[in-house]
Amino acid sequence: MKTNQRTSKRKSSSEKYIDALQDNFAKINVIRVDLSYLKPFSDAVTFKDAKKDLKKLLDSRRTKPTIFKHNIGYEFKKEKTDAKGVHIHGFLYFNGHEVKNDIAKAKQVCSYWEKEITKGKGISFNCNLNADKYKYNGIGMLDHRDKEKRLNLDKAVAYVCKDEQIAQSNNNCKTVAYTRGNMPKKKSSAGRPRNDENKK
Repeated sequence: MKTNQRTSKRKSSSEKYIDALQDNFAKINVIRVDLSYLKPFSDAVTFKDAKKDLKKLLDSRRTKPTIFKHNIGYEFKKEKTDAKGVHIHGFLYFNGHEVKNDIAKAKQVCSYWEKEITKGKGISFNCNLNADKYKYNGIGMLDHRDKEKRLNLDKAVAYVCKDEQIAQSNNNCKTVAYTRGNMPKKKSSAGRPRNDENKK
């Protein structure tokens, strides 16, 4: 499959994924984090190492309720470049009725990455601290009625879905990989308000 076709398919899949989350939850608190490794550790970290660390973090969704309780989904993109080494861009979705403070929640995730997952070798960036500086600000609390913010989220997540052209540098290629949560099943008794409330 060509790069543009793969990117388009992945973007469409992501939008359907967020649609499904919004079908179940009237409010979603969107957390965005960038995860990477400190120098000089980053020089030795392999793509496989980062994949294992990300798996540990995602597996912790079941074992660390103080951090991941009410997490309803995620999307991550792993990259390895000559300039920065291995790094990860990610979106975590939380039930907005239960998780109110997006900055504090992102801080929890970042701290967990640095102290527990990477044992002090990692570094992170809490994107929610600077949400208003992004061209497409789709992070923080997303109400299902806020069409503009949802569009901004789709545009922001599109970067995570994208396969850039592979750039050669000293015979080292850029490697990317995307992963997201399973498509949620529709909850008939939960989720966003239906027709009567939408008409108000």
